[in-house]
Amino acid sequence: MLKIITCINLVEVFSKKGKIHLENTLHVKNQNYIIELLVICLVVAIAPVIVAGAIIPGLNDYGVYNLVVGVGFTIQVILLFVYFLFFTEKNIDKDFVFLLFFLIVSQSATIYSAILLPIDMDYIDVINAVGTVMSFIIFVCVPSALKITQKGLTNFFISIVILGVLSCLYNLVINFQGMINILEIESAYDVNFSSFYTNRNGFAQIIFFSIVANTYLLLVKKQKIYYLTFFFLGISLLLTISRGGIAATVVFGLVFMLFTMKKSLVRNLSLALISFPIFFLLWFNPTANNFISSMLIREETGTTGRFSFWLEGIKLLNQTNWFFGVGEFTSINYFRNLGYTVTELHSFYIETLVKGGLALFLFYIVIFVLMVNRYWVLKRADREAGIIYISALVSLLFYCLIESVSFFTIGYVGSLFTIFFITVPLLYSNNFLK
Repeated sequence: MLKIITCINLVEVFSKKGKIHLENTLHVKNQNYIIELLVICLVVAIAPVIVAGAIIPGLNDYGVYNLVVGVGFTIQVILLFVYFLFFTEKNIDKDFVFLLFFLIVSQSATIYSAILLPIDMDYIDVINAVGTVMSFIIFVCVPSALKITQKGLTNFFISIVILGVLSCLYNLVINFQGMINILEIESAYDVNFSSFYTNRNGFAQIIFFSIVANTYLLLVKKQKIYYLTFFFLGISLLLTISRGGIAATVVFGLVFMLFTMKKSLVRNLSLALISFPIFFLLWFNPTANNFISSMLIREETGTTGRFSFWLEGIKLLNQTNWFFGVGEFTSINYFRNLGYTVTELHSFYIETLVKGGLALFLFYIVIFVLMVNRYWVLKRADREAGIIYISALVSLLFYCLIESVSFFTIGYVGSLFTIFFITVPLLYSNNFLK
């Protein structure tokens, strides 16, 4: 009789443990489900870029492209709102609610200010302002009280690496002949290795993100495949001849090595011993040296007109409104009327001032300060993740000086930068807040 009771008790105990284990497994899966949604959002956002870059070249010059991008953004909004309303506890961090209110006021002030200015306003800026607010809601407010596990972070980085590798493979297939003859070209503008992106800088951006993600995967998983991925991504990045993307990656690598110098002294010394001989061999090889100086450094081209764009941006602010700016599309139309054909100023800082003035610039400063705090939280709890994000942020701040970067905007670039630098680390760091 005693044996029967004991067996029954054991069955009950194991049943309870099994139930608890199943509940924990489902809880973790539900936690990381938002990562799957974010990856879907990136796929939806990049779809128009692929069509414009590989299937219908020049599509981005027509109004239908903006319509398709808008539809894609609407799908992202619906996906994340449905998830928030039906599958979460519907909590939002109060700090981000305050920032949302500030953003709404500043964007409204920008629109009102642009209407009163003596330049022609592009009313697409109204849609753009609404998109900025909605992007902040779905990519910051919605996940502000949600969490993901380390597995969720790892899965996200794997997705980024896969996207980068696929981009590089496609680029290899369509530009293989040009790559073989790369040392024979006379100008960096004779080739445009941009994969299925609309330009080389966009291609270099995803490679940069992939290298950052791959670094984390190598640290955590310690698998040899990630060394091969590094090599493939690195060669592909050099072939883009995108100075901004290459420089950003170098800055990331240097900052990362500074953080890991003591812990990985042997590894860093080994890399240095391997790198320096390669560098000197390339430098003293006439063909390779000429390629580096004329194609990568391109001293004779200087800032390729960027300084002129920046000055025009400052002049526009002097003529209009430093506090709230004039709006993105209104400024583009203004520069086109001056004879410029560019659609961006090649500096995140100048573009932010022109689009939204000091108010929007202050908003981004607060966002970056909050994220730096979250990165340090990660560094204390998950050293590898923290170091990766801090190194990437330093690189980003440098990259913002010379290239157009966007956060909380309608489109692929805005979704990529926002999700990578803000949404995902926000979700992961929520685990470690006291």
